[in-house]
Amino acid sequence: MMITTACVTPADIDFPKAEQQLVVYSHFGPGEVLGVYITHTRDPLKPDAPFETLEDVRIKIYENGTLEFDGIDRAKGNDNIPYYETDIVVTDGSHYSMEIVVEDYPKVSATETAPHDRANISHLDLMHSSEEGQTYKLVFSHDNKYDNYYRLIAKRNKWETGVLIDTEIVDYELNNSDDFSLYDIKNHKEWMAVYPKHTGFLFAATKEASDEKELMIHIPNPETNNTNSDIIYNYEVELHNVSADYYRYHESVQAQLSNQNHLADPSLIYNNLEGGFGNFSAYNIATAQTQRMSSGGN
Repeated sequence: MMITTACVTPADIDFPKAEQQLVVYSHFGPGEVLGVYITHTRDPLKPDAPFETLEDVRIKIYENGTLEFDGIDRAKGNDNIPYYETDIVVTDGSHYSMEIVVEDYPKVSATETAPHDRANISHLDLMHSSEEGQTYKLVFSHDNKYDNYYRLIAKRNKWETGVLIDTEIVDYELNNSDDFSLYDIKNHKEWMAVYPKHTGFLFAATKEASDEKELMIHIPNPETNNTNSDIIYNYEVELHNVSADYYRYHESVQAQLSNQNHLADPSLIYNNLEGGFGNFSAYNIATAQTQRMSSGGN
């Protein structure tokens, strides 16, 4: 930075460079290949500067204390969200440790155990059908001795002659239930979808919840109906049993996005990494499907 005053020779002043840290996000479940999204913080003195491309990212993954992956790689896929893939296939109940080393950045480390427990879905029943959409009742049980956190995703499957040809994640609505709690924003509970879009609703079971829990899920009909008699559809719900770290991370993200008071201190984003920022967390999953029908809602 250059500073000039009257009758004074201009002088260049070098401010200490703010230390940059890695931003890491990895959310993984059984049967999936463990992958990691990696970016970095911005220099507060240069808030509009573009992100630098990270070179020679070294990722180490330990599974149950044994080094199973040690690779140096460049990002794959979309450059806006640099993604690094390992060859580790996640198994439920296993303990994972991660280390990430990039030159000129502090080393990042984190640990997580992939949940062995999952919800037991007993019913997914159609309760109401109309031109606007379908309402289903999801009934499931889970051990209430532990703090249980969930994420619910709804998908629309497209079938042709018995073969699945397409799947898309769809928006849905939930009817509130005393068995669950969501973000407490401005002293009232709201059913709010977490960031980013289509991640699904995130909620926690209350300690007072019964062993068998119910959720009413309303899925709007697609804008266009199917005219091909060979095409049929059905809906599939994924009930993710997520870790507390995952829940708290997205809870803090939503709280920050919902803060409309620009004079208040910003909400802090929950972080479970050492040496960096982000989230390293796991989940288990239970699924259920509806019966197939001739169109998305009829």
